[in-house]
Amino acid sequence: MSATLLAEQRAAAESIFELLNAKEFDKAVELFSDSPDFRMHFAPASLHAFGIGKPEGMTKAEETENLKKSQMLFKDFGYQKPLTTIQETDKIFIHIKTDGKLVTDEPYKVESMLLITFEPGTAKILTVTEMLDSLWWSDTMKKMAALAEAGQA
Repeated sequence: MSATLLAEQRAAAESIFELLNAKEFDKAVELFSDSPDFRMHFAPASLHAFGIGKPEGMTKAEETENLKKSQMLFKDFGYQKPLTTIQETDKIFIHIKTDGKLVTDEPYKVESMLLITFEPGTAKILTVTEMLDSLWWSDTMKKMAALAEAGQA
């Protein structure tokens, strides 16, 4: 694999975070493959019970809608610079933190690990598997559900 393609893949993976910080969701998903094999996975699977992802993964259209809807949870949101990036042919692993505030005024400071794969020989993202802090998310989603039930969210 050429150094140029490796650089293009790394730039695509890292630019997703910048685009999401800028709420440029449509531009972010342009980095995703148009292949019917594109999938966004959230792990661990226990989070699916809280409406975070689904077992078979989300399609490009589903992830586009998910990105837009998820912003209702936040007053402020931002990814920080990746803490760790490990890259090899058509794959990149990123360890990243977020900084922000939920609509409940609680801080949004979580870590994620993402494994991103590319269509072979391109900079188009074919799959993303995001491993989330399941304890934090399950607690937060329970709080958000309680607020919604009380008509406060």
